Amino acid sequence: MRVPGVLVGLLVLVAGVNAQVAVRGADDSRAGSFVSTGGQVRQQYERFANEEWGAEVPDADGYWLERYMFQLDARLSRRVRLYGELKSGIEIGRAGGHAVRWLDQGRTKGADLYYLGYRRKEATFDQGQGRELRHSWGARFWKASGALDYNVEAVVQTGHFANTDIRAWTIASDTGYPIGAAGRPRFGLRADITSGDRDRNDDRLGTFNPLFPKGAYFGLIASAGPSNHMDLDPQVTVNPRDGLVMTASWLFFWRRQVDDGIYGIPGNLVRSGQGTRSRLVGPSPGVEVEWQVTEHLSMTGNASLFTAGPFIQESGPARTIGFTAVWATYRF
Repeated sequence: MRVPGVLVGLLVLVAGVNAQVAVRGADDSRAGSFVSTGGQVRQQYERFANEEWGAEVPDADGYWLERYMFQLDARLSRRVRLYGELKSGIEIGRAGGHAVRWLDQGRTKGADLYYLGYRRKEATFDQGQGRELRHSWGARFWKASGALDYNVEAVVQTGHFANTDIRAWTIASDTGYPIGAAGRPRFGLRADITSGDRDRNDDRLGTFNPLFPKGAYFGLIASAGPSNHMDLDPQVTVNPRDGLVMTASWLFFWRRQVDDGIYGIPGNLVRSGQGTRSRLVGPSPGVEVEWQVTEHLSMTGNASLFTAGPFIQESGPARTIGFTAVWATYRF
């Protein structure tokens, strides 16, 4: 999210609304103690014409900025005071941002470049534990329509873990071929690869950290995450009628480096790579059905399996995972 400190250009329209509230309770001036709460809600609309003298992506309808703040102030005595503040900042509908560029006039193809910095005091990998500071440099290219749609992303990571350097990377792709036939079928293939640690005893960490991936990165079964892995995931999606979408997939999952383990979606170590040289983690077939019942109500059902491959069999319990879920969503 790009929010420049100085806005240069022609600001056509700015509308802002601020609301602040503070409530004091449990006030005891004699004891010098009180508890108070406060907050701020700010809604701001902005629109540029020819931002950065026309170098930025044209924005025909402007964008909305939202700020929400809440604070709590508790004075327990003349010498003890507790104070905390929460803030949420949201940007909605702004064209451009994270060096985003459209590659055609119809806005069906685009590219973006980005950087993400990440730090945590205590990280755990198959190599060990320690402080992690990671820099992610990424690029993404996509095409959303036509005979072939695609979404390709590459990331290089540098930084430090404990007393070692970080050198990690990933390439992820989702390619689809829609067919103009009954049911509007789309044949797709996801193919992803993330680096792993080649040698747990050297002075370099090669395990890719996906940072904050969505929980259903490989489907709702979510048994493993995108670190030290390779996958192929053929998919078929059909729309038998308006409001009904059915998807079938069959994921194949491998370890990339045999001296590294597999990790969960949050980046936690699920199985160590010690004691086994096998790469195949296992296959995971699944189906999902989405039904938009009404304008406000939708229902979804999912069923998946994850069969234990040689790596799972050689590293611990190896029963087949079964997963089913049904849920309803009401939007208003």
